[in-house]
Amino acid sequence: QVMICTITHQAENYRKALTLLGISTIVSSNLLDADMCDGLLIPGGGDIAPILFGQFNTASRNISLEEDLLQIEMFHYFMKKEKPILGICKGIQVINVALGGNIIQDLDTHSMHEYINSDQYHITKALSGSILHKLYGEYFTTNSAHHQGINKIGRGLHITQKANDGVVEGIEHKTAPIIGVQWHPERMLEDNCIAEYASGLPIFQYFQQLLKIRSVY
Repeated sequence: QVMICTITHQAENYRKALTLLGISTIVSSNLLDADMCDGLLIPGGGDIAPILFGQFNTASRNISLEEDLLQIEMFHYFMKKEKPILGICKGIQVINVALGGNIIQDLDTHSMHEYINSDQYHITKALSGSILHKLYGEYFTTNSAHHQGINKIGRGLHITQKANDGVVEGIEHKTAPIIGVQWHPERMLEDNCIAEYASGLPIFQYFQQLLKIRSVY
């Protein structure tokens, strides 16, 4: 079972993606539920409160400090238990902030990335040897719906995917089963993905593999 940690969203798209692979889910931010779960998914949402990465608010919006604190707490709980963690959109940024990194509050190239009536799409490049490279190859097109991005990278993380303007699109932890993407794979499944764009399914299948490995311990 996977915990989807949010208090501001229904998380239906994320639940649907995991259910497609036969993975049961619970939407919760309660530590009492965490012990029943094999992994954590931190979904998209509003911007992270800048105070959590040592900045004043210059461009952040739709903030829920309560959710941010709960998600960071849950991240550390699952990481300490060595359980798999997947971060999507806001989730990748939560992972980064939780490990001491920070955020660019408004990208110089935000018009290329932010949601404008619908997702945008752009080419990205994965680092050779990374999980994302193994799943998708070197170049692949993803969707985009964000105006912020990762700046300083958090402890133990490395950048494994970038857009052609240098914006971070994927990170992986060097030793722990933790991966994050800035794009939305749950909105790029078979029933809603344009053929020439990357499918979101492989990253959920990889997460499922991590859950299976974890379940034998």
